[in-house]
Amino acid sequence: MSKQKRNIIICVIAIVILGIIYFAVSRPKGSETNAGAENGENAGDEENGTSDGNYIFNFPDFEAEKIAIETPDESGAFIKDGTNWVLEGHEDVGLVQIAIDQLVAYAKTLTYKETAAENLDDLASYGLDKGYTVEITGKDGEVIKYTIGGETVDGLGYYIVKEGGETIYMIGADEGKALKKSPSDLRDRQPDFVNYNNAKYITVKNADGQSYTIEPNPNGAVSKGFGEYAVTGIYSRPMALETVKLSENIGEPIYNISAVDFIDEPEEDASYGLDTPSLTIDAEDMDGNKCTILIGDDASDVTSYAKFSNRDFVVTVSKANIDKIKNADIFDMLIKSYVTTPVSGITKITIDEDRSANRSLKATFVIDSNNNLIELNDAEISTEEFADIYENLIALSIDGEAAEEAGKIEATITIDKKDGESTTLVFHDYDTNYYAVEWDGVTEFLMGRKTLDVLFGAVEKLM
Repeated sequence: MSKQKRNIIICVIAIVILGIIYFAVSRPKGSETNAGAENGENAGDEENGTSDGNYIFNFPDFEAEKIAIETPDESGAFIKDGTNWVLEGHEDVGLVQIAIDQLVAYAKTLTYKETAAENLDDLASYGLDKGYTVEITGKDGEVIKYTIGGETVDGLGYYIVKEGGETIYMIGADEGKALKKSPSDLRDRQPDFVNYNNAKYITVKNADGQSYTIEPNPNGAVSKGFGEYAVTGIYSRPMALETVKLSENIGEPIYNISAVDFIDEPEEDASYGLDTPSLTIDAEDMDGNKCTILIGDDASDVTSYAKFSNRDFVVTVSKANIDKIKNADIFDMLIKSYVTTPVSGITKITIDEDRSANRSLKATFVIDSNNNLIELNDAEISTEEFADIYENLIALSIDGEAAEEAGKIEATITIDKKDGESTTLVFHDYDTNYYAVEWDGVTEFLMGRKTLDVLFGAVEKLM
């Protein structure tokens, strides 16, 4: 055989081999399974509106008008009313519209990742013995029906079987979470919306009679991100609050209140302790959105009965949020400073100490911040010298609440401000460690004696 003829034969063989490889790799995926699958079971059958691809359902133009859901614990149906869904029999109940629309959107073009089983002999292994059965009816009479079971061990998917089918599929986690919804899952669990980041007021009333209101600080924020809100109703004056502590102890727990379970046909309020609530929360934001939440008796070790404004039903809510609000220590949340006015807002500071014959001090600071001039008893001092005085002044701290009667007056500090207002702090003998502080005529708080000693010591050094 000539060399040329041998090369021609080799080329022909190579072409044949390449053709076989091309046929193998270009053959539609799953075609062997397709050939042997039952009618309607194949992910690529014509019944589902597709000729290829891993589809369980493929009805891209499907328009749903009714959804019926049955779970081991409950059942319910949703009907399309215009552009929104309503719960059949409870049309006034709020629903999470986007979650229902998402369920339909995933179902009508649902694909699978892999086949988990070719028969239904072992439903329990896939959580399908206690699955959620969902039937979606379209406007043209088409029906999408499936039962979705448990989550895969790795959390990456869910098991599902279509109505009348014999194959168990695994679908993605996102699809599974959207498709496995009970009627309660699709209900709005939140109280009436209030923007707590822009609150006009939040009023909290405890069964023990304590009542207080959180509102924007009438004196303005102490500093950026600090003291934007104040509490009224507990002390004689609005007291600025630490923003982070307010959020942790009251703001976030209220925001996180949501229904755990629904009681759609409740008995009288007294059956749930709602006739004499253990906690009442009223709130309004700057846009006029309002909300009232009533908390009743404990429903279990972890839940309490509750009622939301503009709702006819009773719900249960997590006790963790409620207990945090009930146990909130308002004093702990206070900004513990008697003086929060910036030096630029002060015109005069007058100190009059008369603790004993050997402990007396009279000092007057006049501050002209426009010209950067400061005088102490009519003598000019430097801004650097005054900075130490001011730092010790704002360090005067609220160290406790006065529980006993105050004694004789030992010192007075008056602060005059640019806005024409003034603040007077009168320090009364209380005990060996604390002064009782009379603040603008009211004695409610204590302050450590050493704090005042440091301030007065700094003033004496300049005299």
